[in-house]
Order: sequence, then structure tokens, then C-alpha cells
Amino acid sequence: MSNVECRMSKSEPMKRPALAVLSLLLLAQLLVAQSSAPDQWESVLKNIAAYQFGQSTTGLVALAKMTGEASQAPPTRVALEKRLLVILQQADATLDGKKEVCRQLSLIGSAESVLSLASLLSDADMSDWARYALERNPDPAAMAALRGALGKVSGKMKTGLINSLGQRRDTAATGELAKLTGDSDEAIAAAAIAALGKIGSQEAAQVLTDAKATAGAQRRGAVMDALLACADHLTAVNQTKDALPIYRSLYQPGEPAHLRMAALRGLARTGGNAAVSQVIQALIGDDPALRRLALRLVREMPGQAMTARFTDALGQAPADLQAPLLAALADRGDATARPAIIAATKSNAEEVRAAALSALGQLGNDSDLPLLLETAAQSDRAKASHAAAESLRQLRGPGVNLALTKAVESSEAKIRLVAMKALADRNAPGGAALLVTRLQDPDATVRKESLKALAKLGGEQELPAVLDLLLKTDALRDAAENAAAAICARIEEANKTAEAVLAGFQGAGAPARCALLRLLGVNEGEKALAALGGAVQDASPEIRDTAIRTLANWRDPRAAEVLFNVAKNAADSTHQILALRGYLRLVAADAKRPVEETLRMYEKAMSVAQRVEEKKLILGGLAGLANSAALKMVEGCLADEVLKTDTAQAAERIKAALGKQK
Repeated sequence: MSNVECRMSKSEPMKRPALAVLSLLLLAQLLVAQSSAPDQWESVLKNIAAYQFGQSTTGLVALAKMTGEASQAPPTRVALEKRLLVILQQADATLDGKKEVCRQLSLIGSAESVLSLASLLSDADMSDWARYALERNPDPAAMAALRGALGKVSGKMKTGLINSLGQRRDTAATGELAKLTGDSDEAIAAAAIAALGKIGSQEAAQVLTDAKATAGAQRRGAVMDALLACADHLTAVNQTKDALPIYRSLYQPGEPAHLRMAALRGLARTGGNAAVSQVIQALIGDDPALRRLALRLVREMPGQAMTARFTDALGQAPADLQAPLLAALADRGDATARPAIIAATKSNAEEVRAAALSALGQLGNDSDLPLLLETAAQSDRAKASHAAAESLRQLRGPGVNLALTKAVESSEAKIRLVAMKALADRNAPGGAALLVTRLQDPDATVRKESLKALAKLGGEQELPAVLDLLLKTDALRDAAENAAAAICARIEEANKTAEAVLAGFQGAGAPARCALLRLLGVNEGEKALAALGGAVQDASPEIRDTAIRTLANWRDPRAAEVLFNVAKNAADSTHQILALRGYLRLVAADAKRPVEETLRMYEKAMSVAQRVEEKKLILGGLAGLANSAALKMVEGCLADEVLKTDTAQAAERIKAALGKQK
């Protein structure tokens, strides 16, 4: 009990002369076990016997360790228990020390401890601590001791005993607790009622049922809560026959809402088919909380017979309930609800129709594809169209993907569009080859949707067809470039990608060549770098610009030299800045490069840097090098007034790093 652990305070040592004989007996038993007790116990137990709250907890920690070790070795546990019981009966032991003994006996106590602990149950200072130890003691005598003390104490001590009996589900205490449900002390009566609920036996339930008939308003609520606890426990131990009448009594109109909801859930768990009626009534009733609970129960109550009852309830349900009920039926995963769901797709209510179409994604099959395809293609019914498209993505079954591939060749462009999108959303195996054929579709919208789908499904085999479309059309070039970029990103061999991209480069117009150059930046590689290196000198300004911008974002350090040459020779200031910044990014990115080489690269960059912004970037890079040559290079910029502050900061960083190396 938590209140036991809170009641730690200084008090005068207990004096129990009447227990002297018992102490002698315990001491005699202790002498027998003495040889098995570790030598280091002596100082710890002496410390505990003299312990006062507020002193060092070293002894408490040591005792806890001893208890933990003893619990793993029965002979040692027996010896330690006996030693602890001696302290408990020791006249000069402190009250706080005895409390700590009780705490440890709660962990290792056996029948040996019961008599000593029972003698303390009527002691105002030690009652809670002794009760705490007995409550956790597995020996039946411990419960008998708690029961036996009920008539010897009153007030809070009695309430505590009742709580412990309930916590242990002590069925033998039912009779005594029954008498206390009518006690004049409200705390005692409430504790007895709650304890009977925890005990949860059929006998306890009958006591509570009888008490309910005579309980006043103040106690009736506690009795009802305890009855619910009884029913839940009976259900947990498979005594549903005894639990059902309790749930039914708690579900009656007029009972508190929380009880009715808990009782309905209990009925659903235990009542079988008989409980379906109550759940359906809750569904169609006007209590919002019960309706929400009933919808959860529709999902949870298993069996095809239940599914049939709930699908029948669709016809009785008000319009605002049909959509959530359809969703609940779908979540059951029982395909026997499919005919009712198909019927609901014809509803005039848009919400209901959309919910039914969504449910087909979980319960439908390939025979539902025509309905879903047709509905998904209807742009004038947004909710239904979206629900159908989502169900096309979710629908499972061996024939679904095959049926969708056939739909891609439909005579109706809108069906072809929906089918292609569904194949892509499903990541359907083999769908990419079919989508390639749609790149030549007479409908431009279909061609564009095919490119979007190939961006998800296309691979190395589909790349040439996508690139061919990129070269031949202006209207779909952006879509084709996006699809090609997505495909290139999935191809591991960079040079193979570059070869495919560059195959049509020479004969292409400037816009197409720019798109191809951008694609070279997806996988990079040697061949891509060589092509871009040539393109930066192309006569076409558009091609030069695209090549430089692509290289400026290059990740491979091998592009550094090309970028430096552009930065050094470019006539266009924008190109000079882009190239130099790309170059500096590659210089900083390679931490494995020898410092001497990195310094040479920064020196080259400084020689072509024209703006303050790039010079500051160079100083920032140099500041990260713990090198005397880097410091010298930085200090060479001190004369520049514009860079003076940045130069000083960079120099300080390098000096600090060099200082740490010494």
C-alpha cells in the first residue's frame, strides 16, 4: 500500500514485554540458521535496528541488496527472514528500523513471518507496515491473519485491512466484508464495497446485488461500480454465465452513463448473438456516446452471424449513421458484407455512396473493378470519385492487377487514365511495359498520365521510350523529363544512364538538349561529367547555362577542376559565381583530401574570387584547417579592410586549433 511508504516519521521505540517469549523462540531458531548467514549481515542489521528517519540511507541500501540476493537462494532467504523477525521483536529497536524490516519482509516473508506481523496489526504506528508485508505474503496464513484482525481494529486501520483483503481477492473474507457494507463509518463501508468488487466472485456479486437494493444514494454508486468490477473479473476468468446478469442490470435506462457504456461493452464480450440486439439499439438510438461505442463494438464482435446482423441494421440506421456503419463493416474484414455494401454504392446520399465505395477497397474483389473505375472517372462527384480511386489502390486479389492492365487499353480515355494511375499507385509488377504503349496514345492527357505513372514504375527498359518522347514533343517535355529523372534515380550504374541520356543528344534541339543535360546530374558519373565539361563551352548560351548550373550542384569531387576553369574563364558573372560556389562546396566536402591539396585549392579559389561573399566563404573554409600554412594564407588578407573582421576570426580559430595540438 502506498500510504504505508509515506508514513515514515520518528517515533519512540515500541515496547512489547508480552512478546518476550516469542522473541526468545525466534532467537533460538535464528541460532540454528546462524551458520548460513553471511558475516557481513551483522553490521547492516545492527544499523537497521538503530535507524532513525533522516539518517544516512547506506544501511537501507545494503539491506535492500541483501534481500534481493537472499530472494534468489532459499536457505539464505530463510536465514535472513529469521534475523529480520528478531529486530521486529527487539525492544530497543527503533520504530523506523522496524518499518524498514516490514518493507523487506513484504519481499521475502513466508509463514514464518505471519505471527509476528499479525501481532502488529492493531498497533497504530506499525499497522500499515505490517499489513503491507502480510498483503504480499503468499502463505494462506497471511490472509487469515488479516481477516482475524478485522474485529480488533477500527477507523483507518480497519479500512486498510479491508483494502488489503480486496487487493488479494480473498474470497474467504466475503462474509465479513458483507457485514461491513452497511457499517456506519462511510469510509469502512466504501472500502468493503470496493473490496468485494475486487474479489469479483459470484458470491461477492450476490452480496453487492443485495446491498444495491437497500443502499442509499450515497453508497449506491459505489455498489454499482463494484458490481461492474465483479462482472469484469468473472468475464476474465470465463464465468460469463454469472457476469451476464450483472451487465444486463447495469445497462438499464437511468443508470449512470459510464456504467451503461461499460456494461454494453461487457455484454458484447460475453453475450454472443444475444448481445447484438443491444448493440444495434445503441447504434440507432439517440445517445451519441453509446452510438460511438456501438460503432467500435461492430468492429470487435467476431463472426459471420454478427456481420449479417449488422448489415441488416444498415436499413434501420438513420442517414447520418449509415456512412460510419459502412466503415465499421469494412474494418471487420468479413467479405460476407459485400452485397450490402454494393447496394449502398447506389445510395442517393453522397456520404453513404462514398463510404460504400471506400469499403470495397477492403472487402471487394476484381469483379468490382468496373464500378470503381467508372466512379473514379466521374469528375462531377468528387467524394465518390476519390473514394473509388483509393479503393482501386487498396483492392486485393490475384486478378486485380491483370484486370487493371486490360482497362489501360479501354476505348474510353477516362478509364485508361484511372487504370494507369491505379497501376502506378499499386506499384503493380509488369505495369511499366504496358504504360510505355500509352506514350503513343491519341489522347494527350493519357500520354501525360502515362509519364506520371512511369515515374513510379519505370525502369531501365522503359527509359529509352521516355527519352524519345522528351526529344519529340514540346508539350510533354517537362513531364517526360520528370519521369526520366525518377527512372534514372533507380538505375544504379551511372555510366549506363549517361549513355541512354546522351544517345539522342547530338540531333536534338536546344530545349531538349538542356533537359538531357539536367538528367545527367541525377546519377552523375564519368561520362556525364565529360559531357557537361564539353557543354560548358557550347556556342548556345542556353546550353552553357544549363551545363554550368547542373555542375554547380555536382556531388562528385572530380567536377572541381571543371568548375574552377569555368569560374576562372567565364565572361558571365552569374556563371562565375555559380561555378566558384560549386567549387568551394566540393573543396569543403572532401574531408579525406590531404590538407596541402586543400590549401592549394583554396589558394586557387582566392585568386579568382571577385566578390566579398566568396572570399568570406574561402576564409571560413580555411578557418577549419589546423595548419600553419592556412594561418599564413588567412593573415595575408588582413590588409583588406572589408575582410578584416572575418580574417581576424578565421586566424583566431586556426591559432586555437594549433594550440590544442601542442
